[in-house]
Amino acid sequence: MKIHFYLDHRQGKKESLAIFLQCWHRGELLRVFTGEHCDLENWDKQKERIRPKHDGAEEINEVLESMKQEVLKVVRKAKMIGEGLTVLDIKNKLSFIKDKEKDFFSVWDEFIDSESRVRGWSRGTISRFDVVRNHLLFLNGKRMVKLEALNKDFYKKFIDYQVQNDFRNSYIKRNLDILKWFLNWAAKKGFSVNNEFKNVKMPGFHRDEFRKSTLYLDAGELLQLFDLDVRDQELATSRDIFCFACLTEDC
Repeated sequence: MKIHFYLDHRQGKKESLAIFLQCWHRGELLRVFTGEHCDLENWDKQKERIRPKHDGAEEINEVLESMKQEVLKVVRKAKMIGEGLTVLDIKNKLSFIKDKEKDFFSVWDEFIDSESRVRGWSRGTISRFDVVRNHLLFLNGKRMVKLEALNKDFYKKFIDYQVQNDFRNSYIKRNLDILKWFLNWAAKKGFSVNNEFKNVKMPGFHRDEFRKSTLYLDAGELLQLFDLDVRDQELATSRDIFCFACLTEDC
């Protein structure tokens, strides 16, 4: 097993970058934050360590080496006793993972506190994020919501739950975007996050699906709308345009 250390590069940032440990185990990627940081100019990319001239380099490099040896020890021990070890099993056995005791919602609250102060969020914006948190709490009653366990199956349940509650597509997409925003923030802060969220998209709808749906007016409803007494001129114009489109377009 080859263990690598690297800096979490972020566009435009060169100082105090998070140092991550990464390796592959049985086709799964192990990626964890070491709790250490380093400026880009002080990082030796070839040796995957902090350059010796940097203050504290010797101590931090010793810590990184101890982390490497701890991972190898966990894997060797499991192999000796014939234990089937997953990446999640390895993470749970590592003593240096800093966010190990923080659950999903503790990290979420930290995210809200941090971003609201940095971005100057209004109370209304914070309340909007609280709504998404409540949706996630509801799902957590049926399965554990964990940063490293949010996979495609979870996102499908997250979307299906909202569809079943007759939420609009725009509302569901916004909730999904908020969740992605949080997970991206958590990953940059060094928390162990399942990166599948980067590939999750709202399911599309084909024209044929709209034709089969009940999202239309029948002839009686259309005539009722046409005969409706609308005194506001702008609304009356919008009504006329809509009715005209219904009678001239193949919808």
